[in-house]
Amino acid sequence: MDFALPATFDRLPRHRGKAEAACRSALADPDVVGMAVTGSFATGIADKVSDVDLRVYARSGAVDTVVARVPELAAACGRVVAIFVAEHLGIPTLTIVLFNDLVHVDFDVVSVDRAAEHNAGLPAVMLWERETISAALPGTYGSDIAADVRWMEARIWTWSWYIQSKVLRAELYEALDVLQYVRDQVLFRLLAFGRGDRPAGGRRAEAVVGDHADAFPRTVPIALERAAVLEALRAEIDLYRRLADRCWPGTARTSPSRRAVILRALELGLDWTPGPA
Repeated sequence: MDFALPATFDRLPRHRGKAEAACRSALADPDVVGMAVTGSFATGIADKVSDVDLRVYARSGAVDTVVARVPELAAACGRVVAIFVAEHLGIPTLTIVLFNDLVHVDFDVVSVDRAAEHNAGLPAVMLWERETISAALPGTYGSDIAADVRWMEARIWTWSWYIQSKVLRAELYEALDVLQYVRDQVLFRLLAFGRGDRPAGGRRAEAVVGDHADAFPRTVPIALERAAVLEALRAEIDLYRRLADRCWPGTARTSPSRRAVILRALELGLDWTPGPA
């Protein structure tokens, strides 16, 4: 059995060598029934610092066995300088590998009977298959935007006050962490919803911010100072209101009193003091 890499690999020999070696090694494993590449190599936009996202399809019931063999699979691809399981992402079947030439390869082991579910509509190119996995790809993806925006609206105002409270205490690194979380999990998601795209956090967001190209930089503090961090928070909340109301016009009506309380505190900023109970 042979394998075929997409043309994206042609101009990136370091990455191509890893993918070819992985295919040859996996073909010798009877518990592996196919391989695909996802991510930037599947969409055709990979560059010299792109990761190689390899999907390794294991026969049903053999996922743990194949995961245990991934270090051998990685070793067949070159000199490994770092390898670990992505437990920090809650994905114990994903192994992250860095090679000495600084090519980064993710080996994502999936049970063959979950191929469509796991892929969930993302681009994927089959490299080889013993079973007809390609018929199940790319799978489907659906999103209930109104439900997602309601979820955000139920939380964003408490998050806003949490950030402001940290600014008032001068716990600025904690405030920065939550500002980043809101940018990734709320603002960039809303931006994707408005474009009709699947959310992908801040990946390549610079190319798609569109009319909000001036607004997003203001969500990043210009200095590690209370006033600067507070201004970034105000920019995030202003951008949230614009993006959320565009995605789902009913957002503002779901929590007018909650919005009013938090917006008043945000207006007072560093001058906020507790009012009467």
